Amino acid sequence: MTNRGDGMAKKLGMSRRSLLQGGAAGAASLLLGSQAWTRAFGQGAGGADLQTVAPKDRKLLFIFCAHGGAGVIDSFLPVLESEVGDKAVADTLDVYPESLVGSIPNSPFRYTKNLADADYVFMKPPPATNDFLQHHGNDLAIFCHSVSSVNHNVAQARSLNGAGANKGRTLMEAMAARYGGGLPLPNCNMAMDGYMEHGADASVPSRARHEVVTAPLYFATGTHGYRGLPGLPRAGSIQRARMVREQLDRETVFAKTFGRSATISRYLEQRRFGVQELEKADLIEKLLLMDPANVKAGVGLTPTALTGEVFKRFPGLMEHDVQAQLGLGFLLAYHGVSTSVTFGFRSDPVINKADGVVTAPIAFDYSHSGHRIAQSVMWGNLAALLDTFISLLKQYDYMGDPSLGKLWDRSLIYVATDFGRTKTRPSAATGWGSGHDLNNGSMLISPLIKGNRVYGGVDPKTCLTY
Repeated sequence: MTNRGDGMAKKLGMSRRSLLQGGAAGAASLLLGSQAWTRAFGQGAGGADLQTVAPKDRKLLFIFCAHGGAGVIDSFLPVLESEVGDKAVADTLDVYPESLVGSIPNSPFRYTKNLADADYVFMKPPPATNDFLQHHGNDLAIFCHSVSSVNHNVAQARSLNGAGANKGRTLMEAMAARYGGGLPLPNCNMAMDGYMEHGADASVPSRARHEVVTAPLYFATGTHGYRGLPGLPRAGSIQRARMVREQLDRETVFAKTFGRSATISRYLEQRRFGVQELEKADLIEKLLLMDPANVKAGVGLTPTALTGEVFKRFPGLMEHDVQAQLGLGFLLAYHGVSTSVTFGFRSDPVINKADGVVTAPIAFDYSHSGHRIAQSVMWGNLAALLDTFISLLKQYDYMGDPSLGKLWDRSLIYVATDFGRTKTRPSAATGWGSGHDLNNGSMLISPLIKGNRVYGGVDPKTCLTY
């Protein structure tokens, strides 16, 4: 299964690498024209409703969506068999033998070790999780809790809107309203299903609502109307053509009939001002996810040096959708384009020629078929991806300005998931399937919080968090 952007690309006869090699930037804009082309910029239409703060005072929110039910007791809060106190009871719980659990000095967290390679059957064994804990454990906090739904879409949406907290605004909408003034696209969302739902607060400024990104590899090409196409007329000619289009639009029967519609008026205003401001921001080069070696000469586009670094850190991003999401998310934050970026696993697995099946089918929800295998594969991949992403945030200055400090200094990552998984298993089973469970916990990683701690805990006699 492909995402909607990739599917559209195939229908148009385009390959990922051919977009800019063939000068098809204009065609690529068809992939994502829903909101980016009709979104006002900065303090233009609708922008005054977002609070503007100086770059030094901005904060960055990153939400990684662990689709399908990521259980915290299968990541950094595992229970040992010996801690249950009763072997017969331990045999019926999701507990781990000492051989599969490791620890970090001076840390309240543990990590689960990989299973035997043969246990992963058709999937590639995942990266180990201990590197993530060693690198970022001091900035990690786990909040133990129970949620209010085990329906995927409902629970996903509530993980971001608090089931009505803050008038039903999502975390991303609240973030954009607080810090998004003056930013081209304050709130970008690359997730799926319930994680893509807007909040319930009708008073949220339209620009605080998220920009949907279904194809991160192509997103940059949709931020400009004509750059990247060879043999273009002069920019002045294009501008005059746009002015003629505006005049003709006003004279059509459609315009005379519906011209007073608030929706039509808003669309035309945003097309008139928003598109031009997106183009002025030069997002087509700043966000371009193309290997510099593959950009065809003569199309007038030069990827930044930062793009090469993104490809170095995420070498599989042309095939690995989550790597592409993280690469784009980093560029959105670095260039001061967004204050909130949401990304994460989709329900289809990552498959590539070199490694085969990298992530589990239907992500964490594959736990229905093989609980421990799915949790191991998905947590290992999640930890490795975030480890790389955070290392980029720690390395680079915000907007390339040393006086603003590192991106990480102003960042918070929230690992959002639907719910937990059932804590029981058939007696002494080593392979079993789990169901959805209200009981779980959430992960926050940030230098802005009191990390290296667990808020609550896990009862070893039940494996329930409290």
